[in-house]
Amino acid sequence: MTVQRTHPAGAVHQVSSMCVVLACAVFLSCGPASSDGAVSPSSMGPSGAYDATSPTMDMFITPTDRGLQDAAAHRFDGTIGIMDAMHTLTDATQDAGHVADMTAVVDAIPTVDSGMSVIDAEPALPPAFDDRIATILDEYGLSMMRIRIAEWEVLGQQERFPGVVDFDAALRAALESFLLDGDDVESPRSLAQDFPTEPCLMEDITERVRCHLNRPTSYFELYGQEGFPPENGESIDRYWVFILRAESLSDHIQWALVDRQGEGPTFNYGFN
Repeated sequence: MTVQRTHPAGAVHQVSSMCVVLACAVFLSCGPASSDGAVSPSSMGPSGAYDATSPTMDMFITPTDRGLQDAAAHRFDGTIGIMDAMHTLTDATQDAGHVADMTAVVDAIPTVDSGMSVIDAEPALPPAFDDRIATILDEYGLSMMRIRIAEWEVLGQQERFPGVVDFDAALRAALESFLLDGDDVESPRSLAQDFPTEPCLMEDITERVRCHLNRPTSYFELYGQEGFPPENGESIDRYWVFILRAESLSDHIQWALVDRQGEGPTFNYGFN
């Protein structure tokens, strides 16, 4: 007997009701009979009850049918794709000359209520603006530094002055410049090297600068509609401009400038 079964996606599967199912049902309810109609002693358990584990059951189940039962009982655990498993099972039954009964396979497909996630329908949201800044500060060991950077200012500058260097990359470049670039005599690194002051007296100059920047008397911001303009007149239409005041280091104001087009090097300098 062939039954037409419609899949939710519109595909029609042929389900073959194998005679072995009916044979097994009769066998389990009645037990194997001898030639005179009585239950065979070989199928009786020690207590005289019918032994369902009798090896004579194997005569009704072919190796192919047993493979189908094992595959259907697998209850897909996510280690193989559902469609791949179905195709593999179908191919095996077609090689044996008949179409498998797909009822057990369909029952084994994970449903919404099964607790197994087949598809992650909600992609992770990007981190919030403040979280992005905090992550970058942590990368440079500056989590204690006070900052004032407004998201609306960043978005406005990106819209008015588009470039290949985005804000996150510019912030990293500016922090790295303040920590490592001492070319200007009034840069934070140059001042930390030439005029060591308490409490930041580490041997390592980078750690001295980092110590001063993490002090509560330091302040870091993005220049835009507010803040001190660069002393040498650099324009924000070409540069991301960051301002630093580290009062425990000196009374200077320092600027780090990052080329929006990535064509020139990042640099910093100071003035008092």
